[in-house]
Amino acid sequence: MADIVVIGYGNELRRDDGIGPRVADSLAAANYPNVQVKVCSQLVPELAADLADARLVIFVDARVGDPQTDVDVRRIAAGEMSDWSTHTGDPMALLGLTHALYGRVPESWWVRVPGQEFGFGERLSTLAEWKVGEAINRVTALILGERPA
Repeated sequence: MADIVVIGYGNELRRDDGIGPRVADSLAAANYPNVQVKVCSQLVPELAADLADARLVIFVDARVGDPQTDVDVRRIAAGEMSDWSTHTGDPMALLGLTHALYGRVPESWWVRVPGQEFGFGERLSTLAEWKVGEAINRVTALILGERPA
């Protein structure tokens, strides 16, 4: 059981869609105490068990953006999970499932990192490489207890 769970998700074979896993891998290497880091290609219902006992969960994913687009950090709440699908499952639906199964939802944040290239390939674009550093800093701040205004 971890106090904080960080989930970096995305398809690492679709260039910038691999931003979430890249951020998560960097955070795992930092080896923060009481932080469990998970890397996955998509959000699946089984993750609800990891969230049930956490105090804080941070989801990290890619989004379409440009060089002027900031890393988006927003607090999220449980949503409807009636139409759960691994292809459309989002953090709010997973939190809804966690609530339905375990009766609680941890404090939750969604960090969405801008990328530009989502075609086949394993390399991140220049924009994504640049924004990954910003995302790591933003997630680290959340882990250390700093909250955006």
